[in-house]
Amino acid sequence: MSPRVTTFSGAPICRYALDRVRRIGQSLPVTRLPPEDQPDAIDIGPVRGIPIIDPNDPRFEDERLAWSQARRKAQAMHSADDLLRGIRDDDWMVRFEVVDRLIARAGNDERTLPALVDAAQDSAAAVRECVVLRLGHYSDERATSAIRRALTDDDPEVRGAAEIALRQVDG
Repeated sequence: MSPRVTTFSGAPICRYALDRVRRIGQSLPVTRLPPEDQPDAIDIGPVRGIPIIDPNDPRFEDERLAWSQARRKAQAMHSADDLLRGIRDDDWMVRFEVVDRLIARAGNDERTLPALVDAAQDSAAAVRECVVLRLGHYSDERATSAIRRALTDDDPEVRGAAEIALRQVDG
């Protein structure tokens, strides 16, 4: 079973990346607002200060539009060939959106696992994180090797995803 993907301001994120949500919140336009205009915030476990942002907040229109376009592009990909091209798209949001679709629609295609192993080295940490989590469902040495490489990733969420994926492989 794949980890659930939740949304934050319309952007999907792996549920294991709550700390990333907090850091995203710190880099969003709300942090440039005066204190009296700051949104309310919630704490989830050890992650504190996650801003509660109204889905219709106009300050995030560009972000919502980018995710909407990425989703639309990924949803139009149906064949294994389309999805394998999508996992190499120039837009990291499209690559992120394609990961689960590729596994669901072309998981048995012999080209899928090598494409996912390559995507585990993606330039976008969010893509690497989601790919590494999904590789935990493969009982193949290529997947396990990619997961082990991710244990030394620069991004802490990718490393955490690798630890989770290794438990899936070993468990």
